[in-house]
Amino acid sequence: RMAPNLSNFGDRDFVAGIMEKNEENIKKWIRNPEAFKPGNTMSGTYGDLSDDELDALAEYLMGLKVQE
Repeated sequence: RMAPNLSNFGDRDFVAGIMEKNEENIKKWIRNPEAFKPGNTMSGTYGDLSDDELDALAEYLMGLKVQE
């Protein structure tokens, strides 16, 4: 599996370039990236994450801020 480019994620308004950035959309994107952006470098599904792990990851990503 490859991981997405999270450079400046805290400054982005969209998840996968197409969905409003919120925790629910982040979780959908992580669970099944191909459904939202076929052919992306984050291939495969991350169904092996527990709900708690997915919640924690989404919360972490939403908390990222761009340092000025």
